[in-house]
Amino acid sequence: FEIMEKHAMFLLLISFAASFAQKPVVRPLNIAHRGSSGRLPEHTVEAYRLGVEDGADYIECDVCITKDLVPICRHESWLNHTTNVWENQTLHSKVKTYNVFQPYSNTTKTITDIFTVDLTLAEIKTIGVNQKYPFRDPNFNGLFKIPTLQEYIDVAKSVNRVVGIYPEIKNPEWVNSLEILRSKNTTFEDVVLDVLHKNGYRKKDSPCYVQSFSEKSIRELKTKTELPLVKLFDYPFPEAKLQELSSICAGIGVWKNLIIPQLNGYLQKTTDLLTNARKNNLVVHTYTFRNEDKYLAWNYTQDPYNEYQKFFDLQVDGYFTDFPASLKRFLDMKFTSEPTPKPCPSGVPGTHKGGYPVPALVLIVTLIHKFLK
Repeated sequence: FEIMEKHAMFLLLISFAASFAQKPVVRPLNIAHRGSSGRLPEHTVEAYRLGVEDGADYIECDVCITKDLVPICRHESWLNHTTNVWENQTLHSKVKTYNVFQPYSNTTKTITDIFTVDLTLAEIKTIGVNQKYPFRDPNFNGLFKIPTLQEYIDVAKSVNRVVGIYPEIKNPEWVNSLEILRSKNTTFEDVVLDVLHKNGYRKKDSPCYVQSFSEKSIRELKTKTELPLVKLFDYPFPEAKLQELSSICAGIGVWKNLIIPQLNGYLQKTTDLLTNARKNNLVVHTYTFRNEDKYLAWNYTQDPYNEYQKFFDLQVDGYFTDFPASLKRFLDMKFTSEPTPKPCPSGVPGTHKGGYPVPALVLIVTLIHKFLK
């Protein structure tokens, strides 16, 4: 009987191993948030190139627009906080005040600054980009220029592997209210899609996600493109919203605290957001992962790899990270094959294979070896 039991157990292990081998674990997407923005000033050609070198599957561009309707990469249309625009005295006359509707908070904010929408591309190109955060390397301040959406796309296409793009339509309600667009009888969405479509990003299997906090913009995009759309959230929302979005979106991009809330710097109970999203066939990409300890819950013991591990265990579909090199090293440790993964051709997580988790394979081999003795 002992021999029969061992034989049965051996067959069970072999069956389990075979089943495991047939179902590789999907490797989450490594999305370079504003490029490799932890190391270089964000939204620059140099930060995007570094993001690609650091192993990102996708690079992200927040899209703003110039006075002459050229889409550019900038986190917001007001420039003083992240550039040296004020050093150019010829642009001081461009200071204006706008009431900017911000869809992520559903509020309107009065902002006085120099805005991209009041500068031509030629004027934009006189400005240097600065590091946004004072605790990051300032030695590159002013050295790099603001790229156009086209220049950003050119970076993604310049390498010998598939690198996806991930543009975000920024503050579209406000931008679409401006005379520069209304006088041309066009929209912010049309301007961005024109560039994407001309570059071959047209279909649902293109390596491109288009994202926005604005549901109005997402719905407008749905009528004009087949590209996969992602609705962004940084606030709680009802489960019914996921079912509503499932007919127009490929996924959602959510603040990581909506998945694992925090209180006084400590992690709380995981919400049902991921489960509910999967029920509605929506992928989930979560933001923003940063190496600095000020961004890490105390539970992670000041180690960003522990945070990556927590969300890996929850099987998120992608991470937005300021440090794509760190995420790549973490994922390489978790998988035995494809150390530098290509995004799936469809651009949708769930179809590209990343290999097999090392610990599980080690366990299977060890157990089989034991029963062969």
